[in-house]
Amino acid sequence: MRWKPKSIGGKIYDLSHVDDIKLEVSPKTADAPTYSVGVSFGFHCFTRDVVDTDTPDLHMIHDGERRCFCFERYELSKELAAAIMYAANGRAYFTQRANFLIVESLSQQNAPYVIFFNIEKAKKSDGFDAAMFVTSAHLRPDLPDMLPPVTFATLVDYKIQGKQLRRPEPRRVIAQKRK
Repeated sequence: MRWKPKSIGGKIYDLSHVDDIKLEVSPKTADAPTYSVGVSFGFHCFTRDVVDTDTPDLHMIHDGERRCFCFERYELSKELAAAIMYAANGRAYFTQRANFLIVESLSQQNAPYVIFFNIEKAKKSDGFDAAMFVTSAHLRPDLPDMLPPVTFATLVDYKIQGKQLRRPEPRRVIAQKRK
C-alpha cells in the first residue's frame, strides 16, 4: 500500500515511510532458506480514536473507518520499518489474541513502543513467502511484564510451512534496543 500525504493546517505530513517494505528473514538452522516477507502498515500506526475536540482536518478515513491523525504516533512511525528489520533477527511475542507483537525501548519515552502485527503465508501472486500486516504501533505503558516469546524467524518459518505454533509459557518481556 502507498499512503498519500496528509495535509493539516496547511502543513504536509509525508506518509511514505509506512509504504510497503520487503523483509528478508533467515532462520538460524544451517540449511534453512531465506524467506521474503512483504510488510504492510495499517493506519492505526499513525492515527488514534477520534474525540469531540478534533478538528475535521485531523480526520482520516480508511476502509470505512474514521480515525484521527496522531502526531505522536506519526513521529514514532518513522522508525517502524527499521524496528521491524531489526526484530527479524530477534524475538516477537504472542498477544492475548491471535496476533503478535514486537516491543522496542525508545530513548526519551517512558513506555515501550509496541508493534502489533499479523503474519501468514503469502499468496503466490504476491511474490513473497509471507505477508505481514502491522495493525497498530504505539506507546503502551500498561504492557504486561510477562508474555509468551517466539523468535521472529521461527514465527515466519512456521507460518510459511503451515505448522502449528505452540504458545510457550510466558517469560519476562525484553524490549529490543537498536543502536
